[in-house]
Amino acid sequence: MAWKTLSRWLGALDKRGELMKIDEPVDVELEAGAIADRLVKASGPAVLFEKPRLPNGEISEIPLAMNLFGGHDRTQRALGASHPREVGERLVALMKPDIGGIMRAPWKGIPLLRDAMSLPPKKVRKGSCQRVRMENDLTKLPIPKTWPMDGGRFITLPLVVTKDANSGEHNLGMYRAQIFSPTEVGLHWQIHKHGADHAAQWPDGKMPVAICIGGPPELIFSAIAPLPDNLEEYMFAGFLGRRRLRITKALTQDLMVPADADIVIEGYVEPSKTRTEGPFGDHFGFYSLTGQYPVLNVTAITRRKNAILPATIVGQPPMEDGYLGEA
Repeated sequence: MAWKTLSRWLGALDKRGELMKIDEPVDVELEAGAIADRLVKASGPAVLFEKPRLPNGEISEIPLAMNLFGGHDRTQRALGASHPREVGERLVALMKPDIGGIMRAPWKGIPLLRDAMSLPPKKVRKGSCQRVRMENDLTKLPIPKTWPMDGGRFITLPLVVTKDANSGEHNLGMYRAQIFSPTEVGLHWQIHKHGADHAAQWPDGKMPVAICIGGPPELIFSAIAPLPDNLEEYMFAGFLGRRRLRITKALTQDLMVPADADIVIEGYVEPSKTRTEGPFGDHFGFYSLTGQYPVLNVTAITRRKNAILPATIVGQPPMEDGYLGEA
């Protein structure tokens, strides 16, 4: 099934007794990550911090959710699958249909038709992600710092939208993002990623970029899926959810963003200008080293009316990223 929004997925977890709600203030620096780390390693529930406390002592109006994919079964259900091979089998059936079988039993082609019709994104005039326009201040978002030696607070489930300057095709990638200031965030995209490919097309200009946070689980998963070049992430998200993904025009940049994301950070990158990013507590308990990476300059921050910010913690397994990677 398609969850359509992040809040629907959390509601489903809550009904199954798989969501812990914490209504006491919890610090986004170290404390929230420590709780999430213990929960995921104990095969525990997802957790919703209803009153995340920012470094300045203020309580964020946006809740923080973690451990959303903490387990094989939970990740499978997040993707709307009944068994581990279902998504792959659906893709194979779509790309290599059994024409003879469909001709003998035409009703068997209905699921394939439905999957094919779900691929193209659906453009809408305005998305739920633009219901509230926030002040351009990233520090007011409940973005966690999860390990003591981290270089700062990091967006750990960012859906980074870039566009090919020539073809106009959009790419959705997951590149961790470090908060530098209220209007600056570092983008950790390696040279072999599509984001870096697109940046190379803007040697002297301002490249439009959007960091989307949240949205339905199938959207989050599509940003990390190893897809062939002829299958866009927006198309794959629609395929996973069995419904066309709604996208809308960004307010200040020439980009199409997921209409049902929870938060959208719009801005531009000057690829020739970089800043030191990291260190970052990474896989298997090591800190990744610092490096020079581009910086997103914020031009707008919008959100859903009842937005939730999802995050994950990376480190010694078992961790959410392991379950997502296996999926």
